[in-house]
Amino acid sequence: MNYILKSLVIVLIFLTSCADKTAINAFINKEIITHALANPTTLNPQCHTSQLADQMVNLMFQPLLQIDIYDGSIRPVLAKSRPILKVNEERQYEYSFELRNNAQWDDGKSITASDVVFSLKSMFNPHCNNGVRRQHLEQIDRIVIDTLDNKKFKLIYNEPYNQVEWSLMALYIIDERKIDPNALLAAYDFEKIKAYSLDQYQCTTTVNYKHLNTNPFKSMYFAVLAMTAELSTGALALFGIAKHKESIAVLLVKSEGEFYKKALGKITFLCKDGQRLQEEIDKSVESKEAGSFRCHTIGYDVSGDKVCEYYFTWSFKVRSKK
Repeated sequence: MNYILKSLVIVLIFLTSCADKTAINAFINKEIITHALANPTTLNPQCHTSQLADQMVNLMFQPLLQIDIYDGSIRPVLAKSRPILKVNEERQYEYSFELRNNAQWDDGKSITASDVVFSLKSMFNPHCNNGVRRQHLEQIDRIVIDTLDNKKFKLIYNEPYNQVEWSLMALYIIDERKIDPNALLAAYDFEKIKAYSLDQYQCTTTVNYKHLNTNPFKSMYFAVLAMTAELSTGALALFGIAKHKESIAVLLVKSEGEFYKKALGKITFLCKDGQRLQEEIDKSVESKEAGSFRCHTIGYDVSGDKVCEYYFTWSFKVRSKK
């Protein structure tokens, strides 16, 4: 018996002497060290898609709500409680949240509703390739911060959505100071960022029917449709000139529209003329001559029916150097 006891003591001493000093230091410094079989493709909480990255992100960031792994219930994490639902005067659905008083970043700075706004804006950043994750939050119309308490905010939905709490589990709250130190997203409202997706080939813009944009015929006012449609083409024009170092003047010279049915609910405009528009801009820059292009965009409702279509003619010319 004494022999066995002595052997166990020797083994314990040996294991202790061989312990990973990094792990010991991490324990002292209150750090978490985890091992993975490979490197994750990204640690961006708004863009990751792999299970490996998800495991890492879960250790680094927190959402407002989360599933309790023991009983499957929804439990608050950064939020103080589950949201309170109220229908406002415009018949919109308001989900009120309040953040925990002790919710804070590593440096002790309090996590506020502004951090939630930034996290939503970064999720809808057109340069963030996260369509799979973003689609769960598409129903959010806007976010409103309480003017008296920066721990409180409301998420506004135009239509009933029974997946509100589940969708918010995909939204990790991130620190603007570290993710966007130059405050590039600060110049844009959440509604404007959410309104469109853009790449070199196509642009999508959306607008929702509500009390403020209704016409006497109980559908969406045509000017609102026109502005949203124009953005889907104008964004492609601006995207095209941004690739050139020359100063290029861009001007809308003509607009045409046709309407096929009442615009109700969410209307999505899609313009696929990005590549051809880019080619015309390139020709204009090379020749130093004025050019133009007639962009076509179509508006669809949630059923996929064509509601309207527009044609916008954009002109562009390289500015002469003075």
